[in-house]
Amino acid sequence: MEKLVFVVMPIGGIETASDKLRIVKEVANEQRWSAHLPSYNPDAPVFNLNETIREMRASSLVVADLTAERPSCYYELGLAEALRLPVFAIAEKHTDIHQTSIRGEVRTYETIEEFRQLIKRALAAH
Repeated sequence: MEKLVFVVMPIGGIETASDKLRIVKEVANEQRWSAHLPSYNPDAPVFNLNETIREMRASSLVVADLTAERPSCYYELGLAEALRLPVFAIAEKHTDIHQTSIRGEVRTYETIEEFRQLIKRALAAH
């Protein structure tokens, strides 16, 4: 049975978002994981709290990319922390990290290849 990773990351207005989503899909596929990926439609932004909690609880891991310091990403990270789920937090180097109980555990990356390696490491460890 495949494990599920719930991915939190900024999408709208982020130049590298499509590359990052593609990498997460590829790595998840390679390691036999399913990935719940974020989506964003600026014309119809929808957030379903109950569905998000259900998906998070069904996940073996939450990967949270805190790049761009988006409040929505911190909100979802807060949900994961409140649910006491395992979280692997990452961010582009020099990103300010705000309120989270795992501030000291956030791993940083500079390149898209370093991002790929962190995703591989996160899934391999769980």
